[in-house]
Amino acid sequence: MEACSSHLATFFSRPPAEGTRPKTRGHQGLGHVYLAGPPLEFDSTGVRCLTYDDASQTLAVVRNEECLLYSLKIARPQGPAGGPPLPMEIGEPQVLPLSDGEVLGVRASPTLPVVAVHRSSARVEFVDRNSGSSFIQGPRRGRSNMPLLGFFWVQSSATSFCFVTPQGLELYHVSPNHSSLTYIKTLVHQIRWYCYTHESRMVILGTGDRGTFLAAYQFATEEVIKLPPFELSPYAAPGAQKPSLETNQVRLLTLYGRVYCCHMDPDGARLTFYRFYRDAVVLQHEVELIGGPVELSTYDNLVLVHHLQTGVVLLVDVGQGGRRLAPVASPLPLALHMPPEHCQGGARFSPDAAVNSLLPDYEVYCEDWQFHPPGIVIDVRNGLVWRLEVFLEGLVATCSTWPQLAGLLQRRRALYHPLSPPKPLLLGLIAALLQEREPMAVVSTVYDALSSATAMQLKIVAQQGARVQMEGGAATPTEVTREVLRWLHEEEAVDAAYLTAAVMEYIASVEAAGLAVPPELFCLAVDCMLEQGQVSQIATMVEWQPSCGSVELADHLEWLAAAGKLSSGWDLAGVILSRKGAHQRLCKTLLARGRVLAALRHCHRHRVVGVPPKAFLDAAVSLGDSAVFTTVYRFCQEHIPDSFAPYEELYSRYLDADIGKAPAAQACP
Repeated sequence: MEACSSHLATFFSRPPAEGTRPKTRGHQGLGHVYLAGPPLEFDSTGVRCLTYDDASQTLAVVRNEECLLYSLKIARPQGPAGGPPLPMEIGEPQVLPLSDGEVLGVRASPTLPVVAVHRSSARVEFVDRNSGSSFIQGPRRGRSNMPLLGFFWVQSSATSFCFVTPQGLELYHVSPNHSSLTYIKTLVHQIRWYCYTHESRMVILGTGDRGTFLAAYQFATEEVIKLPPFELSPYAAPGAQKPSLETNQVRLLTLYGRVYCCHMDPDGARLTFYRFYRDAVVLQHEVELIGGPVELSTYDNLVLVHHLQTGVVLLVDVGQGGRRLAPVASPLPLALHMPPEHCQGGARFSPDAAVNSLLPDYEVYCEDWQFHPPGIVIDVRNGLVWRLEVFLEGLVATCSTWPQLAGLLQRRRALYHPLSPPKPLLLGLIAALLQEREPMAVVSTVYDALSSATAMQLKIVAQQGARVQMEGGAATPTEVTREVLRWLHEEEAVDAAYLTAAVMEYIASVEAAGLAVPPELFCLAVDCMLEQGQVSQIATMVEWQPSCGSVELADHLEWLAAAGKLSSGWDLAGVILSRKGAHQRLCKTLLARGRVLAALRHCHRHRVVGVPPKAFLDAAVSLGDSAVFTTVYRFCQEHIPDSFAPYEELYSRYLDADIGKAPAAQACP
């Protein structure tokens, strides 16, 4: 990652003074993270309150005495072909009339037609969307002086709504007629701040005087699970007082189906990822940064680190493993759109002139931007809601480590990258790797990453079904053989010696991962060796490599022998057919070649019953060798009299006839 480190030094040198954020114009060149359009547009004039709720994926915009509820649910086409993401908003926003009074926040239930409106420091109004009826309730009835840190909806039979107060987490059920909350219990903690995400179904509570002692609960389908407590330690300069931990420094991220608590420590210039287990919370990954505030988003299990002072994005992939992680590509400015050649119809954002008029001076990472999980950005000033997406071609162009890039592409899901699918990029990467004649040690590392990822994906497919296979980005050995190795051979893009080594290395990698080697890969290995005159190596591979045995390879060897390219092809094909138990096929092949006695011996040794005596007798007559015919006749008469009886009288007349002289190849029975 030397190239990446140099880019980091360039982008992060001499940051602006603390407390300032320079204006950053949107980048219209190549980038690996971009604002996916068309955006959702809303009127930002006179907005009293704006809230995004990730549980219901709803944006609530309060203006005057009404609340506009925008649905931001992203519909993605299903099926192997995928397709471009659809716009976030489906239909017009729902208008929810509100009574007079203060509005601090609005959250819609993901399952009920109920909207919670934060009215004061201790009261929440619950409005039924259908009937318009409402009721007001706060933490624990009768305790009106109890301040409210926040609230959130939960999808669980154990609870459906939670109040967060400095004294604990209160769990409630909504009554069937949506007219009240039923108190369940309080999870007692001295809470300073909290963080909840619907994707993880988890809440973490910052407790203690500095909020550094964390308690965590996960809302399972039928229960609330208490997870082990742990402590976060923000960086403190030597001799300085230990700082407090605030909610804007902590994020809950769900990556590869695992939940992490990510601590953003700008003073310590690092990100730390703590993974939750049922009985432990473990510090699993660390990412070193240059100082300054950052924000986090996620897309397709990648962490998007937005460095706000420099206006660039770093990509982190916890899937690569290891304690200390580095960005997987060079940092680049946030792009305003995917390159036009990859957009549907060449459009950038949207045909809406109001949006296009913002270009090219659109300011990104401004003070009015809000980041919400997993990848939503709200531009409050301009009234726009964007989705953040990753452009894989931009990522490939800025990643300088072959093995890391190969593993990264394999872990991407095709449905998240319909206009820049990972599998063609992965196959192109392997082709480029070989065309540049990288050392075989590097090639082997890439192959091993490729094979292990494919084996893991096939294991998941076996457990969860074909849908996972459709979404995966790993390339199978058959795809690598047909679309890369065979193509390089046919186009003569790589010299035969190097390609032979690359093919044999890939065979070893596939076998080590426990995958089946496709027959055409061995066929390609034979072709490469034959071009270099390595006939003995072909024989060694066929005879001594157990996996080198398929009917397709036998057919290929026979074709080479018939074409006069490999004289030993017949015998090697016979070795394979015998190993595969295709004895009937081998007998017929030997008969077709005139090797009647060899076919007879093989048939007798392996008790082949599918070839009738007539086939051997006719072949002996056609051969024109009296000795061979007599041998076949006597063998059938002695060993298979019942099967031979119908033919005995017909063929007995050839015994005394001189039908020819035995060729040298058939002289010895």
